[in-house]
Amino acid sequence: MLDDALRNLAPTLDPETYVFVSLEDPAADLNALAHIQEAGGTTYVVKQSTANEQGLNGTFRCRRITLAVHTDLDLVGFIARIATELASHGIACNVMAGYHHDHLFVPERRAAEAMDVLCKLGAEADR
Repeated sequence: MLDDALRNLAPTLDPETYVFVSLEDPAADLNALAHIQEAGGTTYVVKQSTANEQGLNGTFRCRRITLAVHTDLDLVGFIARIATELASHGIACNVMAGYHHDHLFVPERRAAEAMDVLCKLGAEADR
């Protein structure tokens, strides 16, 4: 099952640049791609342009890679294998699991390289 998922990664690179922003008080008008509430505040993933317009200090300029393969939320080792491969190339990766797809946030300057790594990973699973 893991090899099937890797064979069918079909990564796509979002053209937008995103940043992570943390706010003490939840904000309703950020049009965030994602958010998570935690003890220190609420973390938002927003377009860089939105952060600039709102005067927010975003960190981790990144691009989103969506894995088109639909995997079960309880598939063991899928993200670990992907993160390990990216790490072996020195590429940071922040992962968010959606109901239908997984989304990888990688440094903006390394996005094309991350795509290459993921495509090769999928091709190797085909062997």
